[in-house]
Amino acid sequence: MKHTLQYTYKKMKVEKISITRISPHGFRHTHATVLINNGVPPKTIADRLGNTVEMVYKVYGHSYKELENRAVVIFTETLTGAVGASAGAE
Repeated sequence: MKHTLQYTYKKMKVEKISITRISPHGFRHTHATVLINNGVPPKTIADRLGNTVEMVYKVYGHSYKELENRAVVIFTETLTGAVGASAGAE
């Protein structure tokens, strides 16, 4: 992985693409958070990071909390829309 990251970073610099400098730890955290926010299963994320599912929940639990809040909103909006649609069908 290190070789790939170094190669990609150097290639981006050569192509003069503006990127923010990020540490390997920061990149790892960003990687996990992006996967979580896109619904990738915790087991898959744990495998990619070389961690356990428990460790993923412990370290990135705040991201899952945000997803839980979004799930409530989505479910509520779906029910509200379904109720409105069925009321109009009568």
